[in-house]
Amino acid sequence: KDNCQAAGKGAIKVQGFATQTEANSALLSGRADIGFLDQPVADYQVTQTNGRLKTTGKPCSLAPYGVAVVKDSPLEKALTDGIKYLIDNGYYKSVLQRWNVSEGAIASSDVTLNNNNSIGATCVPSY
Repeated sequence: KDNCQAAGKGAIKVQGFATQTEANSALLSGRADIGFLDQPVADYQVTQTNGRLKTTGKPCSLAPYGVAVVKDSPLEKALTDGIKYLIDNGYYKSVLQRWNVSEGAIASSDVTLNNNNSIGATCVPSY
């Protein structure tokens, strides 16, 4: 904001929206110039608006999603094994393709259990 004003350009106005639908509406109506969101969500929104929205540039960061459970939960192994099963048997790929978010898919060998936090295990890719 300050850099834009120092360069003689208008101030940046940051807007927040309760839903992605509201954000899309602001973009499509010209009330917003850009949107900033997770890559899979952005890719999906492009498909849902019949190309009226587009992504541009490269993702600025990659971060895995995870599944958190209470520490020492009996669900730890079941969740890890279940996620690996979905990946190994093509269900994961099928879901990603269905929603047009296949970029960034992981292999079952990337699914690990991380017990290095105080609240419990998190099943996330190892990158």
